[in-house]
Amino acid sequence: MLSPLKKAWIWLLLFAPLFSRAQRIYAEHSQLASGSWYKIGIPHSGVYKIDGLFLQQLGISLPATTVQIRLFGRNGPIPGEAGNAPYNDDLQEIDLDLHDGGDGQFGSNDWLAFYAAGSHGWLPDTSRQRFMQYHNIYSDTAYLFLLIGG
Repeated sequence: MLSPLKKAWIWLLLFAPLFSRAQRIYAEHSQLASGSWYKIGIPHSGVYKIDGLFLQQLGISLPATTVQIRLFGRNGPIPGEAGNAPYNDDLQEIDLDLHDGGDGQFGSNDWLAFYAAGSHGWLPDTSRQRFMQYHNIYSDTAYLFLLIGG
């Protein structure tokens, strides 16, 4: 028969790793907390180009300083469903290729390009030396958020 103290130690040794993996680090505040945000739907993985004239037609006031234009989202597959799966609780910044004519202002004649992963795609499986397809069962469209200002 084990003493209550030994039972407590055994329980701690067996189950403590489960609790430590469940701990998450959360962002202090959301990226969406300030600035003017515009939601962009991405139907397929690929390189996308958006010009200033198109943004003006959507009602976005230009010119804007190019350092104030940023793009955020989640490139890649949907987060795992397991409770201890790695997870980032905020949007990540996506690299932009901005062409502003060299004046530092993004106007109607300027454009930006970026790569965006769609909601479905492929991941390398290095152990089997092949690729595995992932399919987002919740949405056929991935969404990115364009920040102007903030």
